[in-house]
Amino acid sequence: MKQTVTTRMLFISILLLLSLTAAACGTKENVNNSTASAGGEQQNQSDSATNTNTGETVGTEGSTNADSNGANQPSNTDGGQSNSDGEEAAAEKQITIKAYFTDAELLELQEQERQIAYPSGDAVAMLKAAYASLQLDGTNQEVSLWKTIELLDLKISEGTVTLDVHIPDEARLGAPGEMMAIEALTKTMFQFDAVSNIELLVDGKQVESLMGHETLEHPIVKP
Repeated sequence: MKQTVTTRMLFISILLLLSLTAAACGTKENVNNSTASAGGEQQNQSDSATNTNTGETVGTEGSTNADSNGANQPSNTDGGQSNSDGEEAAAEKQITIKAYFTDAELLELQEQERQIAYPSGDAVAMLKAAYASLQLDGTNQEVSLWKTIELLDLKISEGTVTLDVHIPDEARLGAPGEMMAIEALTKTMFQFDAVSNIELLVDGKQVESLMGHETLEHPIVKP
């Protein structure tokens, strides 16, 4: 009987020990799981924060790149200026033309060859240079009929060249001189293929006569 009680108590002690051991293991496992869970959440939060910061950095760099790229874009303030090659002066062209003068007695026109220079392809500059050649006296004592007549403006459009001049009193001639002056101008200008008509203005206005003697056509048509 006594042996049976002792055996039963031993068995109960073993069961109790096993229960305590199992409980201790369960608690430790729960603690480990809780720790692991907390560590995972902390890691996730850290990763999220890192991703967030990384996103902000990329966004900032994107803005910086956009600003930088925008700053490198060509400016439109000057209407699209030409490049350095386009800004170089056009090549100068030299040609030989015929210019017309009168003799000292104003009896007849005299023809002479003159060299003029102008930017290649610039018809206005070419015609201005031709007019300037009329303002110089000839090489053999020929007299310029346009020496003191100031060219205010010159334009060309669709074959019509418009010359606006100012005539001072000392440049006004008699009827024969007026006729020769107009002839000298027309012969000089009409030698250019680009010129079909001449519209001659005085101080910006059409006038009936250049110097008060001969009727002035508007425009003067190339023969």
